[in-house]
Amino acid sequence: MDLEELVVWACRDQQALRDGCALHIVEAAAQFGIRNQRRHLTGSDYPGAWGVDSCARLAAIGAIGTRLDGGGPTRGLAPRIAADAEAVAAAIEALPPGQRRLVRTHGAAGTRPDWLSLQQPLVACQRPSDRPGRYRHLVEEEWQPTPLRSELAARYLARGQSLFDANGRRRIVEDERGFSFRTVDDGKRELLVRWCPLEPEHSDAEIIEANCDYAEWHDGLAALLKSMRARHLLDHRVTGFAAPARPWELIPCKKVIPLTE
Repeated sequence: MDLEELVVWACRDQQALRDGCALHIVEAAAQFGIRNQRRHLTGSDYPGAWGVDSCARLAAIGAIGTRLDGGGPTRGLAPRIAADAEAVAAAIEALPPGQRRLVRTHGAAGTRPDWLSLQQPLVACQRPSDRPGRYRHLVEEEWQPTPLRSELAARYLARGQSLFDANGRRRIVEDERGFSFRTVDDGKRELLVRWCPLEPEHSDAEIIEANCDYAEWHDGLAALLKSMRARHLLDHRVTGFAAPARPWELIPCKKVIPLTE
């Protein structure tokens, strides 16, 4: 199988990396009656006096998600994980810390790290949560010059259009319904224009962080592949590692067409 599939099998299905779930040494002494040192006064042995409901035991129960009863493995289930899963876990633990963390995390979840394209689509800028407003995105506005109604009427007539629509209403009045206008000191009109600013969906910092995590995860599995080829597996054979190393580089870049006069 592919190396990525083998890691998921070992980490998620076999739980090969679930360490630290055994009883604390003090709790083991208390639960199973292991004798402590001999009393100096009486000369007799006495069992441990620590309770089995300590924080360490609760942490162990939380780590494996079930109660520890000390009864041994369930009948019909193997008392230990598969040997190949142990080999994979040992190879993962030998990786550098950053790669080990990513390989362990995504292997246990059966996922891959997310990566982001270098060409981000433009989306509406989100409004800050502490800024009042009816929209969840930013809305900018600005007064811009616009023709007078007399100038608009001259344009209609020049195109051979009537100043009245089919219902006998003034065309300019109906076209300007719902817009905001104002008259400035020089007698000209201005129109209130609103728009929503756009920004890339993900910032450069988000792209770098996501893609660096993916690259480190891939480098960790590539190093793991070399390690696994030197190890003997009983029931599995690693065919390779098919995940792309830098998937964001496989997306073709868009050509920039210069504007002409």
